[in-house]
Amino acid sequence: MGWTQTIDNGLGVLLVLLTARFFRCIIQQDDDTLQVFGLCFVGTVIAINLCSWTAGVLGVAISKWRDRDDLPKECRNPLGTAVAIKKWKDQSWQLCIHVSMSAYEFYLLHDNTWWQDPMSMYDPCPPEQVHSPALRNFYLIQLAIWMWTAFSCKWLEERRKDYLEMMAHHVITVALVSNSYVENQHRFGMLILVVHDLSDVFLDVMKMANYLKIEGPSGLFATEIAFVVNTYVSWPFLRFYKFITLIYTVAIPYKALCPHAAQDGGATMLCMLLCLHIHWWMILQRIALKILKGGDPSQAGDEEYEVVEQKKTK
Repeated sequence: MGWTQTIDNGLGVLLVLLTARFFRCIIQQDDDTLQVFGLCFVGTVIAINLCSWTAGVLGVAISKWRDRDDLPKECRNPLGTAVAIKKWKDQSWQLCIHVSMSAYEFYLLHDNTWWQDPMSMYDPCPPEQVHSPALRNFYLIQLAIWMWTAFSCKWLEERRKDYLEMMAHHVITVALVSNSYVENQHRFGMLILVVHDLSDVFLDVMKMANYLKIEGPSGLFATEIAFVVNTYVSWPFLRFYKFITLIYTVAIPYKALCPHAAQDGGATMLCMLLCLHIHWWMILQRIALKILKGGDPSQAGDEEYEVVEQKKTK
């Protein structure tokens, strides 16, 4: 057994343990949390499968429509392989999740100052905070999504070249979200989720444009534009600036303002996520360099990130 397989198995075991810990905690609560979470989880799985099926139908239709003589040969029938259509469907349901959760997050934030002034989320300290049913239900939906996403990443989705990094990201996020729920740190956890969900919308759009090969003059440079917006606007602002700001609030001021609140190593796990953000951003820089050297955007993405394609079906 190689070291990669050992790490993969370890992440799988850790995911199971985190899930079991969360269930043990909510079972001990004398309320309807377990039932609500169960409904959220079932609803999440149904919604994801519905989105995936719909995306598959639309993807095949779009791919056939793009199988035209007026397009460059390499851009025709872009979803004509089993791997390509599977990647398209996986990315489509993730886009639906990220858009819907971003909308929910903006709804929760519209009458609060937590996003503009992160320190305000510690007034009062987490142990004394009383959360609205909307925020509590949002958290349970997010936990259901992240647990399913981690399960899907390990056992259902096509494995990309950064599979281990992605799986580690999912496991760390499940740990952060479940811990913050148990320790009543819903406000802070929601801001971390906003950073991820909103930035992932731009990432999803970029990937889906790439899968459809909407690039170059024939595609009005849609993939290239999405790449620039994701890599040099969304990612630096959300995954670096806002994320580092949140790490600072939990690493230093939070401990001073709320010395008796739980300190569970959240800052350490957030720093681990930041390292992964930097790693992925560097991959984007390598893709950008290949494009600047005249390389094909889709091929550059495949070489640095994606799974190996199969031959197109006739």
